[in-house]
Amino acid sequence: MAMRTSWTRDELVLALNLYLRLPFGRMHQANPEVVALAALIGRTPGSVAMRLGNFAALDPSLDRRGMANASAGARAIWDEWGANPGAVAEESERILRARRQPSLLDEVEREIEEPRVLPEGVERAALVSVRVNQAFFRRLIFARYDATCVVTGLRVPELLVAAHIVPWAEAPQHRMDPRNGLCLNGLHDLAFERGLIVVDDDLRVRVSTRLNESAPQPVRDLLLRYDGAPLTLTGDTRPNPEFLARHRARFAV
Repeated sequence: MAMRTSWTRDELVLALNLYLRLPFGRMHQANPEVVALAALIGRTPGSVAMRLGNFAALDPSLDRRGMANASAGARAIWDEWGANPGAVAEESERILRARRQPSLLDEVEREIEEPRVLPEGVERAALVSVRVNQAFFRRLIFARYDATCVVTGLRVPELLVAAHIVPWAEAPQHRMDPRNGLCLNGLHDLAFERGLIVVDDDLRVRVSTRLNESAPQPVRDLLLRYDGAPLTLTGDTRPNPEFLARHRARFAV
C-alpha cells in the first residue's frame, strides 16, 4: 500500500466516527473494525489506530489520555465535533453510506418509512436528523460505558438505555456529550428520569426519600438495595459532576 501523509476531511470524519463508537481499550491496530476502516480509506491499521489515539488525547470525557501531538486536521475536526456534534455525526454517516458501508441513516430511514405518519409539523428530513443523532448518542454511550448499566452492572444491550443526565430538550449544546450520559437499564433509566434515584458527587447512587423500607419487596430489591452503592464504571468515561448536580437540584433528593 502506497504511503500517504495528508488525511482528507472524509478520512478524518470517518476516523472520528469510529473513535466515538469504540471503547478506549479497543483502539488498536489488530481490532477488526480498525482494520476495516484502514482498508476502506487506503490507510494502514497502525495509521488509523494512531489517529484514534490522537482523538483520545483531545477528549476531555476520558479518565485517561491517548497519544499526544494530534495533527491540525484532527484537532479541527474535533473542534467541529465539540461545536456542532450532531452535524458532524450525521456527516460521518452520510460518508459511510456514500461508500456503501452500514450507516445509521439507513436504519433510521427504514424505521420511518411510509405508511408511518410523521408527527404534525415535522418534516421527514428533520425527523431523520433527530433520530440519527439519538442513535449515534446511544452508540457512543454504550461504547464509553462498555454496554454496562452503571447502577446494576447488567450487560444485556437489549435492556439498556443511553440516558441523558441533563434532558435532551434542556441542553441542546450537550446532547451528544458523553459526559452528559449514563448507561442504564430500562427500569433505572425511568427511576433516574423521575428523580427516584440520583448520583452524588462521589459517584454513588442515592435513592429518593419518597421510597422507604416499608416499600414492597420488589422496590427494596430493585431500588433501595442500591442506595449508597458506587456506580459500576467499567469504561473510561466519567459523568460531568456539574450535570449530575443539575439533575439532583431538579428533585432536591
